[in-house]
Amino acid sequence: MHSTVRRVCLTGFGPFHQYDENPSWLAVKRLRDEVLSFKDGSNAQITAIKIPVVYQEVLDTVPRLHEKPLSLPSDVQDGDRGIAEPFSLIVHVGVGAKGPLKFETLAHKSGYVSPDVRGAYAGIIQQDKHSAVARGFSGMRYTALDESLVTHVNVPAIVNKLNAQAVNIVQSFDPGRYLCDFIYYCSLAESKLSSRRTPTIFIHCPPVGEPLSTEEVADGLRKIILETLTSLYSVPSRL
Repeated sequence: MHSTVRRVCLTGFGPFHQYDENPSWLAVKRLRDEVLSFKDGSNAQITAIKIPVVYQEVLDTVPRLHEKPLSLPSDVQDGDRGIAEPFSLIVHVGVGAKGPLKFETLAHKSGYVSPDVRGAYAGIIQQDKHSAVARGFSGMRYTALDESLVTHVNVPAIVNKLNAQAVNIVQSFDPGRYLCDFIYYCSLAESKLSSRRTPTIFIHCPPVGEPLSTEEVADGLRKIILETLTSLYSVPSRL
């Protein structure tokens, strides 16, 4: 039997707007420390991390998820403080509109006009003489990157396999130009800039009961992780 061979980072968001407890975190925390098994005896162990709905918190935390060894900020809740092994897959989850799970395909560098839960805005990328401001990823680290980044995971193929398992999920191309879009772009950018190129995906879940329950979302995330790892690493079919 093999020992654990894959580590998966699963992130959900903290409170915002009408959500005292974010539906994404309600589902993600159910998978904290779970070990998913494959037929050859190999495993995938999940680390669950809650990230505030704050632009700067994303910028402070996400680059560390792509490092080895990992060291997370002290104010990132419910996450391991130090992780010796790198992640094989990073999965970000956020709440979206009612309906199915949405497997997002791409993320955007600019267009972030709304303040976060602390009233702060994304950085200024450009400002013209009429004081019109474009906001998004303003740091030099991201300057040369494209306006949109696409996950290199085969989203259509994975969605088709999940649909065959009765998972209520669709492919999406609109992560929303808020913190969900922002964390996805940041993570895709760090994957691209890092020598490890850690595969990164984003899943939108609906509000609780619209129509999926928290347990249904959590089960969907399990299956998404298993199918994505199978696709990426040719892991034998799951149990």
